[in-house]
Amino acid sequence: MRGSYRNGLIVGGVILCIGSLLEWPRLMSRRQFSEFKHNVQAHCDPFEIQRWAIRLQAERGPDYRDRTGTNLPPGFSKLSKKPAYVATFSDGGVAVGWGRYHTIYAGSSNYICIRPAEMWIPGVYFDTMAP
Repeated sequence: MRGSYRNGLIVGGVILCIGSLLEWPRLMSRRQFSEFKHNVQAHCDPFEIQRWAIRLQAERGPDYRDRTGTNLPPGFSKLSKKPAYVATFSDGGVAVGWGRYHTIYAGSSNYICIRPAEMWIPGVYFDTMAP
């Protein structure tokens, strides 16, 4: 009886460890997303981001790409020392950021992001590409 209880504890512990290891990436991605969202909301105005995105779409059109980090919305340069990328799309949206969990999609107030994203204001979204 005592041996089966001990074996049960060992098996339960192993299952708990494996489950924790499998859940770890998801927890880290949620944390990264939350930190990015908080920083953007603290340093950026969503309406300024939206105006910037509309202006960029009008000037550059769809399929514009910039990886130099020189053409950013107001406040974005304070978020990271790494150069951000900017991309425009044929659906009227503009992506700006540093990759998964660190990207904003923006367009006019009628723009609807088709990617997994959380709305900040109509037309401005946070990337939520959760695993």
